[in-house]
Amino acid sequence: VLLPHATTIDDGIASMGEALDEQLSLAEGDLVIMAPQGLHLMCLGLAEPLTAGTPIEVAIELSGRSPVDVTVAVEQR
Repeated sequence: VLLPHATTIDDGIASMGEALDEQLSLAEGDLVIMAPQGLHLMCLGLAEPLTAGTPIEVAIELSGRSPVDVTVAVEQR
């Protein structure tokens, strides 16, 4: 299961939680950048551990659209 999460920093303290709908709402042609310490996907319930340096394929489902296959880099953090 991939859940969209966002990291926020307030007074130098980082916290993480589920991304808000407005952070994920896209209009035609909009771009969302997912990155460490920002908007990212949280991987839960994996059958096996991910390996840094080995990309994975994920299907992103957007409301009212066909799923889009994306290759994602796996990084050690």
